This record gives sequence, C-alpha cells and structure tokens, in this order.
Amino acid sequence: NFVKECRAYGIKVPIIPGIMCLNTYGGLQRMTTLCKTRLPDGFMESAKAANTSDDDFKAWGIKAGTAMCKEILAGGAPGLHFYTLNLE
Repeated sequence: NFVKECRAYGIKVPIIPGIMCLNTYGGLQRMTTLCKTRLPDGFMESAKAANTSDDDFKAWGIKAGTAMCKEILAGGAPGLHFYTLNLE
C-alpha cells in the first residue's frame, strides 16, 4: 500500500525497503519500540523463542531475514538497503 500511495502522490523515484539486521533480541526490542515498527503476527514470539543464546538468535535472525528479503524481492522491490548500524 505504501508504494501505491506514493505513486498516487506523484512520487516516481525507486522506493527501496530498508532491512535491519537482527543481532540480539534486546536490540530488536529497542529498535521496534523506538521506531514504532509494525511486525508480522507471531514474529516477536518467534524471536523470543530463538533467544536461547546470542549465536542461536543470530542464526534465527539470518534465517528469518533471508526469508523476508526473498518475499520482498518476489513482491517487486527494486532492491534492498541493509541497516547494519556499524556492526559486523
């Protein structure tokens, strides 16, 4: 809907989705609260369940992020912008 509304207002530049890499569960909680991010149903519960260790959470984040990126690109996004926040 966001892209359709932008086009209706005459915005014709490419709209590139921004992806924040998931490094820690605490970081996910802070950023979603700070940015008022809307998440798919069950996403936070799944993240919490994966938070058994930092390595387990990162592995889950890579898997969840990869699936999300594939869906976004399949939905017609012209590319992706990754917010790494100066992390690895």
